[in-house]
Parts: sequence; C-alpha cells; structure tokens
Amino acid sequence: MISGRSDYIFSPLHLRGVIHAAGLLDDALLHQMNWDKFTRVMLPKAQGAWHLNSLTQDLPLDFFVCFSSMASLLSSPGQGNYAAANAFMDALVHYRRSQGLPGLSINWGAWGEIGMASRLGNSDQRQMAASGINFITPKQGIKVLDRTISASEAQIGLFDIDWHQFEQKLPPNVKMPMLEELISIRPVLRTSDRDNFLSELKQASVAERENKLRNYLQDCVAQVLGMETDRIDLAQPLISLGVDSLMAMEIRNRVQTDLKIDIPITKFMEEIDVATLTIELNDQLTQIDPQPNLLSATESKISADTYPLSYGQKALWFLWNWTLANLSLNKG
Repeated sequence: MISGRSDYIFSPLHLRGVIHAAGLLDDALLHQMNWDKFTRVMLPKAQGAWHLNSLTQDLPLDFFVCFSSMASLLSSPGQGNYAAANAFMDALVHYRRSQGLPGLSINWGAWGEIGMASRLGNSDQRQMAASGINFITPKQGIKVLDRTISASEAQIGLFDIDWHQFEQKLPPNVKMPMLEELISIRPVLRTSDRDNFLSELKQASVAERENKLRNYLQDCVAQVLGMETDRIDLAQPLISLGVDSLMAMEIRNRVQTDLKIDIPITKFMEEIDVATLTIELNDQLTQIDPQPNLLSATESKISADTYPLSYGQKALWFLWNWTLANLSLNKG
C-alpha cells in the first residue's frame, strides 16, 4: 500500500508519469456476490488509483494513465465488482481532467500471454472466444499505448471484438445504444434459422418435438462448454459436465432468445441434465402453444367413437359452438 508524503516518495525518482495497472478478479453472479468479493477487487483498482491521485496532485506529471477494463463499458457476466472498480477509475480520470490535471483511462480488452484473462481456465477462455472477444497481444498493446498515452481524450476503449458474435451472446431484450451503429446490420441467417426452428417445433408431434429439443440442448451445452456434441451425456448433470453459474446463465439466455422460454436459473443448480431439461422445455412449449398437431402418437389414434358423447354432452357441445359462432347476437 502506498502511504506517506509525495515529496518523500517521488522526488528522488523525478517522477514524470504514472501508469496504474493493478487489478485482480474474483468473479461471481450477483446473487452469489458478497462484500468481501467487492472489497477484494475494489482495493487495488479504486483505492490504489485514489492514493496515486492524492500523492501526485502537486507533481508536474506528463501522464497519469489508469488501466481500466471494457467491463465498465460493456458489462461482463459475473464481474459486477470488477466493473464497479474500473468505473471508479474512469470517473477519477474525468475528475482529474476537470481539475486541469493529466489523466487517461484506457478500457482495455483481454490481454493475452501476460494479462489476467490469459490466466483464466480453458472454459472461461472458450466463453470469451465464443462471445467474439479476441486477445490483445503484448506487442499490440504496447504499440497502442504508445500512441494513446498523450491523447486528448480522457477515456478510450481499446478491444478486439466481433460485434455480431458479441451481440448474439447478450441476454434477450438487452439494448446497448452506444453500440447500435456497430451492430445494426444483424446476420439474417441466424434469425431465419431461429424462426424456422420454432416453426418446425410447432408443426411437430410431442415425440418429434422432444427429439428436436433434445438435439438443440445437447448442441447448446456443447457449444458453451467448447466440447463435441456427441460427448454430452444426456443423463449426466450439467454441473458435473463442467457447467458453472456463468455458463448456466449463457445457456439460459440462449434458450430465452431462441425459444422464447425463460428457465429459472435455480433449475441449473438442481443437478438437472439435458434429458430432464428437454422435458421441461417441451412442457412449457405445450402450455404456450397447445396445437392439435402436438398430440402424441398414442393420443392422435384415439377417435371420437372410442368415447361417445351422451345426449346431454352433445346438446351442451351444440350450444357452446352456436354461442361462439353467434356472439354478435349477444351484443346490446
């Protein structure tokens, strides 16, 4: 921790600039987040930046650069604490500028080889790649830093992203106005495929639809895990397959976008497997869109002659249909 008088610490070094690049991760979904996780992540970013700001107030610095993150601009699942810490640094730099002091906050994307993202597990890195987020090499990062360190802007975002892939990973109904120009041209094929799939589900029998949903979920889980589809055991709990809370959220978002069905996130915490999740989706779809063609093979073979109506039932059926067909007679 930095402490003491700035003239005692910095004068012998003839300090001309500051680059604050400290930080750490402690990810968790918001309902799993506690104050310790916030404090742990906030200290090196927020408190570290504030100390550097306070101790260099009277020094003739050429630059004061904070290594912020794209998380504070675009958000990142499970990184509410990290996004808040970086947002503090962004605001601090704007404050310094308002005081006539040098300041630049760079919202970096993921650095490869030497950054925190490079130390993430394989599954987390696969998730980033699936979201269209590419690593910045140290050579690229240093080159860009050299070009931006004396920029007139107070805040600059520097990241390598495939915006169409990034958009597809966003939760349903999430809008990002600042990115509209970048992702306004949406891939037609994906929307078309989704509509075709929903149409096929509506036209299929219960048994056929269950099979289609099972294949869809198996492929969805495989993509999130970065595995081959045939390696996904339908009866194995998703948790034991390696699906963590962030991956579960991604699967849920995909299903919500593609099928218009919201699966409670708690379902994924109950050691649910693909087979059970398929039944859950099938039941919800049946409730949403109960069509005659969704009868099972057994039900479809049952004819009216099997259970004939009584005279009273026939009379009620006639009155019901006659009333529906002549609603205009009941008006006024």
